[in-house]
Amino acid sequence: MNDHNIDKTEEETLLDEVSDEALEIAAGAGRMAGMAGEHALETIADTSGGAVYFPGEITQLDEMFDLIDRELRTQYRLGYYPDPRPPQGAYRQIEVRVKGDYTVRYRKAYYAGGVAN
Repeated sequence: MNDHNIDKTEEETLLDEVSDEALEIAAGAGRMAGMAGEHALETIADTSGGAVYFPGEITQLDEMFDLIDRELRTQYRLGYYPDPRPPQGAYRQIEVRVKGDYTVRYRKAYYAGGVAN
């Protein structure tokens, strides 16, 4: 037996409204957490010279995989030896510039001889 002063239809309507609000809040909170995660991935990708892709829908995956495939086929690897050689653990910044209208992604810095203690 229902001890409330509202009938079943009103109760169902109220529960539906509360559930909808709870879902909107949960979705918003999840998106905020996702945005922090997306920012972290973007920072890692930018610092290391990579890229990150966030499909809005599953139907965008094929397009993104095609883009990644094209990028992998048109990349170059550069290397250099600094002179004088820096001490082990020294933090070194890198800047790569090219002539023309090209997108260049590269590692922004590194620790000489491995990771600093």
